[in-house]
Parts: sequence; C-alpha cells; structure tokens
Amino acid sequence: MAALLSYAEAKRSSKHKEEFGEGSLEGVVAAETANNAMCPGAIIPMLTFGIPGDSVTAVMLGVLLIHGLIPSPYIMIERGNVVGPMLMALIISSIMCYVSLLILGTLYIKILNLKGAVLYPFIAMIAFVGVYTATFSILQLWMALLIGVATYLLLKAGYPAVPFLMGYILGPMFENYLRISLSISKGNPLIFLTSPLSIAFLSLAVIFAYFLGVRLPRVMKSIR
Repeated sequence: MAALLSYAEAKRSSKHKEEFGEGSLEGVVAAETANNAMCPGAIIPMLTFGIPGDSVTAVMLGVLLIHGLIPSPYIMIERGNVVGPMLMALIISSIMCYVSLLILGTLYIKILNLKGAVLYPFIAMIAFVGVYTATFSILQLWMALLIGVATYLLLKAGYPAVPFLMGYILGPMFENYLRISLSISKGNPLIFLTSPLSIAFLSLAVIFAYFLGVRLPRVMKSIR
C-alpha cells in the first residue's frame, strides 16, 4: 500500500505524467523508496502492540511468540537483551544490502531473468530447512506445507495472502485476549468502549477499512 500511495502521489505531482506506466524512473524510485521506508515503521507497532504492518512483520511476530516474547510497550525494557541485538542486526543488514548492491547490483538484476519454476524450488527448500532448524518438528514441516498450499490456492483464486497469514498468527491471540476481557467484564462487550485507547484503536480500524475499501480502489484506478 505504501508503494501504491507513493506512486500515485509521484504521478500527481510530476511534470511528466505521461511517462508513468511506460517505465518512468521517477515512478520506480517513488514506489521502491516507500516500499523500503515502510519496513522499519512496520516493526514499531509489531513490537509495541503486537500489530504487524505487513507480511514480513507478521512472520517476525510469529517467531517472537514461538520464543516466548510477548510484544508490549515495555518489551525493550524487559527483554532488551533479545530485541536490541535484533534491531541492531536490521541496521547492519541495511548497510550490507547497500554495499552488496554497489558491488553485485548488476548480477542481482540478472536474477530477474530466471524463471519462477527454477527459483521457487530453492526458496521452498530454504524455507523448509528454516522451519525444521527452528522447531526440529516434522509436524511443523507438514503445517508449513499445508499453509503454503492454502496460500497458493488463495492467490490463484484472487485473494491476497497477507490477511490469511495475519489471521493465522493473530487469531489465537485475539481469542485469548477476547476471553480474558469478557471474563473481566462478566460477559459485557461494552468493556471495549470504556477505554480511550480501545476507542482510538476501534476508530483507526474503521478509518483503515474506509481507506482500504474505498480510497485504495480509486487510487488503483487512477494509476491504471
């Protein structure tokens, strides 16, 4: 979404609107810059509130939960010895990516010429090795395969994969906290409207639903 909005704004403010959609470097830079700038911002709500901003942070949230790290505003204080090195690794990886692009950028571009039928088996193999080394469980391998097949079928049917992944990861947390809240309020759902913070998040959910359901299709139509 960040890339789409940045692209639309770049097209709106550009003096050469006719070049967009025809390989405009201005459009490529606008979309890719927003796409990269989104990643650090998406980590903040994931660490503080457990709300992933994209598919990458959704996977990171799953990894944190597997290792017993519960996102909260105090996670840097309580588990700084774990989260701190992770954030430092992100900074170092950004620098290494920049250096590697300067050295091997032309080779990276050639990867785009490879067919997906060649790349996907290697990506799947690396994913399965990562799952097994993290859990040492055959059951987790079968679960990864099942989720992969389900995601593929959703994509073939025209459904996005990110909501499915976020629902799979956040679903158990939602049920757990919903039951705790309703137990505290003795079954009264109005407890979610008694806190200013809760009302603020519910309002944001309505605003996001409006922008994603109404405004984003209009942006997509203007880009096309």
